[in-house]
Amino acid sequence: MEEEEIVSEPAQGKTGLIYFSYIPPGMDVRRIRETFSQFGEVGRIYLEKDSATKKLGKKTKFHRYSEGWLEFKKKKIAKRVAEMLNGQQVGGKRKNVYFDCIWSIKYLHRFKWHHLKETIIQERVLNEQRLRFELDQARKETNFYLEQSEKRKKRKSDNSNGINESQMMERQKETDETIRNQKQTPDVDLDLLKRIFN
Repeated sequence: MEEEEIVSEPAQGKTGLIYFSYIPPGMDVRRIRETFSQFGEVGRIYLEKDSATKKLGKKTKFHRYSEGWLEFKKKKIAKRVAEMLNGQQVGGKRKNVYFDCIWSIKYLHRFKWHHLKETIIQERVLNEQRLRFELDQARKETNFYLEQSEKRKKRKSDNSNGINESQMMERQKETDETIRNQKQTPDVDLDLLKRIFN
């Protein structure tokens, strides 16, 4: 997770946290602060960058956010704003970027900022563990492939250097024709049979 802005001053009294499951394109921390500060005193804000924006890194000026959290200094205001704005049009004139956008806001009951920090830390730890596991798997697969290719090379060099054609022939299976011919030719000595029966 990437933190866009977290104001670190401790919040006093009962604070309220709201969650944005959708952030309109082009909306950033400054604009959200301006928009929501008209309802009451805004504390900390955290916006999660969209995965596509994360991949681009700092190459783009325009960031898109997938979700976000905003803390109001008063719990009542947070509840009222979530009820009032959820499902409402973000606003602006017809040609405005936000005209077709709709707020998706939820008040987080009994959820405080430190819970959010703990969740972020847990997700980071899980991502690091997942990454470590994937790297270990890739390393094992690479080592296995290298061992197999070394064995093949060794077998090939052994076959070409140390084994002559007669040994190669001994290793080969006999053909069906050879087996049939062996069955048809008797192993009995014909001269011996003539002597016995004459």
